[in-house]
Amino acid sequence: MSSVLLRLRELDDSLSTAEKHIAKYIRSNAQEATTMTIHQLAEKSFTSPSSVVRLCTRAGFSGFKELKHALTVELATLNLDTQRKNIKVDNEDLVPTVIDKVTYQNIQSLEETVHLLDANVIEHCVDLLFQCKRVLLFGIGSSQLVAQDFYLKLLRLNKDVVVNQDIHSQLLQAKNSSSNDIAMIYSYSGETSEILELLDYLQINKTPIVSITRYVHSQLSKRSTYCLYTSASEPLFRHGAMSSRLAQLNINDILLSVLINKDYNKNMSQLTFTHIKKQDR
Repeated sequence: MSSVLLRLRELDDSLSTAEKHIAKYIRSNAQEATTMTIHQLAEKSFTSPSSVVRLCTRAGFSGFKELKHALTVELATLNLDTQRKNIKVDNEDLVPTVIDKVTYQNIQSLEETVHLLDANVIEHCVDLLFQCKRVLLFGIGSSQLVAQDFYLKLLRLNKDVVVNQDIHSQLLQAKNSSSNDIAMIYSYSGETSEILELLDYLQINKTPIVSITRYVHSQLSKRSTYCLYTSASEPLFRHGAMSSRLAQLNINDILLSVLINKDYNKNMSQLTFTHIKKQDR
């Protein structure tokens, strides 16, 4: 199910001033918004009907009618708390409080990511993984660790997969790509300069691009063949990737599981074969 309130929250940084006003009004008055016309919403948010339409489009809906329907279903079936707040770790928090807050953030990120994932997009991405000649993995910093995780998973299945740790090797990797490969790019912001340079070479080579990134209109999301969106209850400029990393790892697990099911018997046999037994000491 697509969460309207979650999408509006995730998009907030990339919205225009008018769109921010509309999104804020909907999030604060969700129940009331489901009974409004587009003109009433525009009047209440001191904007225009055209701004409402633009916001709906940016949130992935064909118009206000579709957004309103999705919001009605969301409120009726999930009974979401529209004022739910992110719990931030304070420098004065005691250890038990830190444990509770960090755990809550991680759980929240995983739950919200479910509402941003599209099953059809997952299927298309897995089809590319299944048919491609090579899987090329890209990521910087903590996102590179997530790319390494998927590298090991695909290696177990005997897929031809490539990952490099330093950015220069990744640039060469992108330059040597082809239309028969698939590029998977892990980037929370979707605006890292090194990642955007990689994109240039991948697009020149017509390499299909799957991005694992936050739900926002970034350069990466605009230039990707498919986007797998994650939610993370942490700011863009943060002291370290925490819940965003877990959300990316969760997508890895989902992709792997669906990929295994494409040829279940063969893949399970391969996983058994590549299992490394631990020596008893």
